Amino acid sequence: MALVLLPLATACPETVEGTTDARVRMPADLGDISGRGCATGTVDLRTIEGVDTFLPFCAAESFDCVLACMGDRACEAACVEADETRSISLAPRLELSGCVSCFAIQRNACVTASCPEVSAQLTCCIEAHPECASDRGCSACGDRWDAFEACRATADCLLFQQWCFTEP
Repeated sequence: MALVLLPLATACPETVEGTTDARVRMPADLGDISGRGCATGTVDLRTIEGVDTFLPFCAAESFDCVLACMGDRACEAACVEADETRSISLAPRLELSGCVSCFAIQRNACVTASCPEVSAQLTCCIEAHPECASDRGCSACGDRWDAFEACRATADCLLFQQWCFTEP
């Protein structure tokens, strides 16, 4: 799998000279992101000591449902959203709302492991430009969103996510 390295511009104007489109993407120059907290990615829940005592986060039936989806992310989301497994509090301000949280965290951990540079670039861009967190067309981070989505589409995350359904 090839990683997409994004060109970095030296500025982040809302428009590019000679255009009338305010949505023209000019990636933000983030400088050297190595060693920054934003570049560390999502922690794999399987690596946190003691978390496995709260398993399972999802019901076995939900896993059967996810497998039947054959990789259709909307179908998988419907399966885990229908799961009624309890929410738990792991620490102050760290609550897992059952299956949905576990599934999402493990997917993000998988993408971080599968696409580390692309994930770090997007996370650091969103940290620098919080308005881009929910706007994938944001001029500062749009190209990074595109690269992240392309890489995420190729990541096989079932092994990461399967852990959410594991019996202790």
